[in-house]
Amino acid sequence: MRSGSNKEAFLPGTEERIAVVRLSALGDIIHTLPAVMRLRESAKETALEWITSPPADRLLQAFDVADQVHSLKIRGESFTDSLRTLRGFRRRHRDRYSMVIDFQGLIKSALVSRMLSANVVGFHRRNLREPVASLAYRHQASPWPEQEHVIYKNLHLLKVLGIEAGAVHYPPMLPKPPSDRLSDFLHEHSAGSGGFIILNVGAGWKSKTPPRELLIQVGNRLREKIPAVILWGNAVERERAHLVSAGTGIPMAPPTDFIDLIHLIRSAAVIVSADTLALHLADVVQTPSVGLFAPTSPKRNGSLLPASRAVVADIDCRYCYRRDCGRMNCMAQISADDVHNAVKEVLDASGGKKPGAASADATPSVR
Repeated sequence: MRSGSNKEAFLPGTEERIAVVRLSALGDIIHTLPAVMRLRESAKETALEWITSPPADRLLQAFDVADQVHSLKIRGESFTDSLRTLRGFRRRHRDRYSMVIDFQGLIKSALVSRMLSANVVGFHRRNLREPVASLAYRHQASPWPEQEHVIYKNLHLLKVLGIEAGAVHYPPMLPKPPSDRLSDFLHEHSAGSGGFIILNVGAGWKSKTPPRELLIQVGNRLREKIPAVILWGNAVERERAHLVSAGTGIPMAPPTDFIDLIHLIRSAAVIVSADTLALHLADVVQTPSVGLFAPTSPKRNGSLLPASRAVVADIDCRYCYRRDCGRMNCMAQISADDVHNAVKEVLDASGGKKPGAASADATPSVR
């Protein structure tokens, strides 16, 4: 790998291919979609492929965003197995791509990118969690203020190609219906024109996961005024959802794949969630949200929909971006009353209707 430069790159032309590398995580995949959508709009004559890893490959199957999605199973694998997978992928796809754009900025994503092409575009060294990744880049973006929203950071990377950010747009969803199980559940728990609220019980990081006691308090407060509340959690969080359901009487949504989850969120009036996939999917389907934040910042990771709100823990060490710590109590500082009031504000602001698409100037509202 060699040192990159800040010189402007040129978009490949007709009959050439661009590869986008964003291996994980699920919420970051969603935050990358507007940039890839903008890239596709600007390079209509060029084939666009996305290189990712499970389970993000299944999530991307819900969107019309790339001509092809390739899945590399290297996360959680031994170094030997990962290297074997990468070498096999390189043999099959060597000289396939005129350009590779690394939207992840880690050593592993930079390595994947550089194995596929010498013409790699990446973030500026200052914006990389692992700065050595910049050695793989021929072209680097100018520095970006990390406190600003990550969606705009991803769009900023395209300036290397002469592509201006424009408005935030998500790719169209592919026409895939919900399962019969979810359809039956939604019919059974339909709340009429008032809709229902989703309370998401989990998050990807331990530090972002709301305490069970807070979820029970929030659930009980919401049910005082808004009886139609539904709990959702992924397969790993089902036991947690059962405990919250037992403490609130709120029904649990059935197990969902990504397609069902998207349909569930799209059907809701509001979703209450920590900084995780479900919160970010809400923006895609234009469902307003109440985001719960402590270790991460709503200015960088929150909803861009005007009707959405964010409730932030009142603690000095917030926005540390640590997955774990010795205290692990920042999310417990969020007030159930503040969450309840924020939900009411969202319902009042949206008037029972979904807000419009996020604009390039939209910023999260922080309480």
